[in-house]
Amino acid sequence: MEGSPDLFTHLFGYKVNWVPTKEVSRWADFPVWLRVLAVVAIVNFATYLIIAVKSGGDAWNGYSKAGRYFLASHGTYTEVSKAFWTYSYYHTIAVWATHGVVFIGMAVFLNSKRRGRRAEPDTADNSRPAA
Repeated sequence: MEGSPDLFTHLFGYKVNWVPTKEVSRWADFPVWLRVLAVVAIVNFATYLIIAVKSGGDAWNGYSKAGRYFLASHGTYTEVSKAFWTYSYYHTIAVWATHGVVFIGMAVFLNSKRRGRRAEPDTADNSRPAA
């Protein structure tokens, strides 16, 4: 099938470069702000996972009824206090939020690389001396 267009080109009529010409593959190639966001998201997820496993699930999948609060994990429900249920509920939202921020940050960074711009502010002094 040498020379024949791929399925995407055949269906949509234009060529897409699936493999970037210059790959960003090393941790040091990413800007500091993106690395910080990624570490925060990873730590947040690890914390969430450990607490959910130890406590019997999370509030997002659980429920509250008649002043009783339950965490859920794979069909098993564990009763907890209202304070812990509320914490678990908002921690679940925070995990989704931090991961979303990392994905958006990655898109911004890769788009800026594609357009040839820097993702971090330029710290060089480009001002011209007064004449």
